[in-house]
Amino acid sequence: DLFASKQAKATYRHNMRASHRQRFDGEGDDAFLKFAVEHTRMCPACGVTIWRSAGCNHMSCRCGHDFDWGADEARVVLPTDSTTSTEGPHTRQAREMIRTFQQQPQNAFCFDCGAARPEWTSLTFATAICLECAGAHRALGVGKSRVRSLILDAIPMVDAVLLARSGGNGALAELLETREPANFHSLIRLRRGLSIAERYQSAAAHEYRRHIARMRMEASSDLAVAGEVEDAANEIEGEIS
Repeated sequence: DLFASKQAKATYRHNMRASHRQRFDGEGDDAFLKFAVEHTRMCPACGVTIWRSAGCNHMSCRCGHDFDWGADEARVVLPTDSTTSTEGPHTRQAREMIRTFQQQPQNAFCFDCGAARPEWTSLTFATAICLECAGAHRALGVGKSRVRSLILDAIPMVDAVLLARSGGNGALAELLETREPANFHSLIRLRRGLSIAERYQSAAAHEYRRHIARMRMEASSDLAVAGEVEDAANEIEGEIS
C-alpha cells in the first residue's frame, strides 16, 4: 500500500495471471506439453506454472497462495488448438471409458502403494497405479506389465473398453486374497510385505494376467462386430501365451 494503490495492484495481478495462463499458447513441442500436464501445476491464484519432482501435495506459491497439487483447479489445461488435444471420435469415446475407470471407488488409490489419484495404469492387470509404481512396473518388462498414462497416452479403444469392464483394482485384490490368502490377506499387508516384483511373479498374478488378456480378446471381438476394431491382435496373442 505504500508503493501502489489497491487498484494498481489488482490490475498488475490480473495482467500477471493472464500472462501466465498464456504460457502454453502456440507451443508446438508435444513432449514438453505432455511433461507440463503430468509434472507441473498452475497456481489457481496467480497462474504461475510450478514444477515438482517429489514431496507432499501441499503447495505454497510465491504469491502467497496455498493449494493442493491434486486439485482439479490447479491442473494444466492445454490450449484447445494444441496438437495434443486433437481427437477423433474413437479417442473421445476411449477417454470417456477411461474416466469411467478412474471414477470407480477402488481406483481412487494406487493398487501397489495406496497413493491417491493414480494417473497411470498397468494394462496387463487393468489396475490404476501411481507414477512411482509405474516405473517399477516398467522395470518388470513389457512382457510382465504394459504401462500407460491415463492422462497423457492415447490409449487404444480396445484397452479403454477393457479398463471400463475389468473391475480395476478391486477385481485383482479380490482374486489375490482368494487364491493366495497367506500372501495377500489384505492390500495393506500386500503393500508392506512384498515388493512389486515379488507380487507379480505369483501364480495368482499370472492367472489374473491371462484372465485380463482373455477379457481384452472379448473386447476386441465386440469392437469388431461393431465395426470399431483396432489392430491389436498381435499384442493380445502375446499376452495370452
